[in-house]
Amino acid sequence: MGLKNISIRTGLLTLLLLTTLLLLIVSSMGVVAIKKDRETLTAQNQIQGIELGNLMSGYNQTLSARASATLAVRKIEIGLLDDGAKETGVVEKHLRQSQEDIERVIKSANADPKQQALAQDVLKTYQAYFQQGMTPMLSALQKQYTDEYLSLIHISEPTRLALSS
Repeated sequence: MGLKNISIRTGLLTLLLLTTLLLLIVSSMGVVAIKKDRETLTAQNQIQGIELGNLMSGYNQTLSARASATLAVRKIEIGLLDDGAKETGVVEKHLRQSQEDIERVIKSANADPKQQALAQDVLKTYQAYFQQGMTPMLSALQKQYTDEYLSLIHISEPTRLALSS
């Protein structure tokens, strides 16, 4: 029995079977590729969406704290001590939020050792910045000592007077 002796029906069924088999193979390859892409995108989302989002939020909160601190100092300098104290409360709120954001960055670092190492480096840098810059700044604001605040940012009284005139 050769290919000349098969019926048209059998030939068409064989062709349909081969086409279906080929379609199933291509589809399964597509499903595997989509699954791998999904895993890659999930890892990218972890890094870019969650970790960097929280890191950026923490950075923005720290900048907002510094801007509010500047406003608080200016209010204290012109004699609005109660307004300066209120603005100091805003500084504290921004710094708390910044700390929470950085904690989320550290918690979101997954089991990848590279990401954990980077997260620990971020934490060390942030803690040093907070202890050496933000804590003394906040302390000076709470005491309403503008000279102490200005000495922290290295602005002397004569320079400050020259800048304000």
